[in-house]
Amino acid sequence: MSLVAEEKVINKLNRRLLPILLISFFVSILDRTNISIASLQMNEDLALTAQMFGFGSGIFFISYFIFEVPSNYILERVGARRWIARIMLTWGIITMATMFVTGPISFYVLRFLLGAAEAGFYPGVIYYISTFYPARHRTKANAIFQIGSPIAVALGSPISGLILELDGLWGLRGWQLVFVLEGIPAVILGVIIWFYLTDSPSKAKWLKPEEIKWLNNELAKEATVKEHVSFFKLIKIPQLILQSFVYLSIVVGLYGVTIWLPQIVSQMSGASNLATSFLSAIPSILAIFGIVILASYAQKVKKQKKYAIISSVIGAIALVLSAFTGNPWIALVLLAVAATGIQAAIPLFWTLPSSMFFGATAAAAIAVINSIGNLGGFVGPYVVGYISDATGNLQYGLIFLGIVLFLGAIGLYYMKDNTKKLDDEDESKLDKVTS
Repeated sequence: MSLVAEEKVINKLNRRLLPILLISFFVSILDRTNISIASLQMNEDLALTAQMFGFGSGIFFISYFIFEVPSNYILERVGARRWIARIMLTWGIITMATMFVTGPISFYVLRFLLGAAEAGFYPGVIYYISTFYPARHRTKANAIFQIGSPIAVALGSPISGLILELDGLWGLRGWQLVFVLEGIPAVILGVIIWFYLTDSPSKAKWLKPEEIKWLNNELAKEATVKEHVSFFKLIKIPQLILQSFVYLSIVVGLYGVTIWLPQIVSQMSGASNLATSFLSAIPSILAIFGIVILASYAQKVKKQKKYAIISSVIGAIALVLSAFTGNPWIALVLLAVAATGIQAAIPLFWTLPSSMFFGATAAAAIAVINSIGNLGGFVGPYVVGYISDATGNLQYGLIFLGIVLFLGAIGLYYMKDNTKKLDDEDESKLDKVTS
């Protein structure tokens, strides 16, 4: 197939798949992080300490970890269309049910259930993209999908802030309205996805026969490993363990900043809840541009790992510096730089594991990395909350986040480049665990 024809096929995939996946990820991030703005009112109503709030925010990722690998195995068996639709319907309902929280215990329970409901969505989509896009086109596709995260925070923060201002509507507090109104889109999208997504290129009626044949041939060339591999066998592969640690460090920084940013901005600036919600959106707005520009350039020069390291280091340095400045506006700029570095590193990171594992093994490997890595979503918010209660200052938590992110950058240095195959040692281990 000529380059022009190839580009035409990829553009078809982009137009058909990426918008709905990006919007779904937008809603996913909105529903898991809207507590950051809701906390400006909710914590006082429910008498939640910083440590309680951090624990409740993070427990989402404990259930996410428990159920993610089984969820991705089911997705691979029943098809992405059915399973992603199921995921969105259940998490939307549970998000709306969070309006009934009355104290720390019910807060913990609903957040745990939300993590269980959403488990498998993100790695499922990463895997789904790999079943349509040849490896050389995945970095950009992953990046477009990934910008749903900073867009969700950028738009979600002011939207949630405006909803808080509706306090009293229908006899509900503003934070209750946040959960009700922001849970509805997930339910609607779940129904749409059931009818809209296609499980594989072969079933895509919107592709021409010759385009389907070309895609299947390209994907078949890359699919050298197809066996099902258990969680316990996969974690024997050194590179997968390293990749899980690296992703955990990135997620520690991501959710440590995302969940606590409104509290940090409020503490530094003394702004109103509405003003805080708008100020908290600034870092994510900049991150949107950082992700697209850096991912496109890294793919062009084929140095995704190098720029993932650079992004992580910049994010780590900016986090630490933001803790030492006494000026709230300089701190906000540094937090914006940190958010850009962290968010830009994620799509670059995912090109590495998705190029090392294929077929059903890819679904399991991606789920393992994502589930272990997402434990960082518990560690980041909880430790920052613990440090805040112990010291009375959220800034010390930023130093912790910066250190963890820097350790992740060191781990990235030792990861295999996505343009290379597994080395002899890892390939030997993979042969053993799949035999």
